[in-house]
Amino acid sequence: MKQISFRFRVYIMVFLSVVCLGTLGISLAEGMHPFDAFYFLIVTVATVGYGDIHPGRSRARSSRLPSSPE
Repeated sequence: MKQISFRFRVYIMVFLSVVCLGTLGISLAEGMHPFDAFYFLIVTVATVGYGDIHPGRSRARSSRLPSSPE
């Protein structure tokens, strides 16, 4: 039981780190407000791709995942 609890904590920490670093990176690369960057990150990772917010700078476009929706 203790091993499962440790693994779960590691997974949660990795997930939160990816979300925080991704939000920070998008915010800095695009000049977006952090809440907009977080929304953009979640929509992109979920592959929903509403199209209401999209990367505007070529640096940000080249850094996104090749498999992410347009």
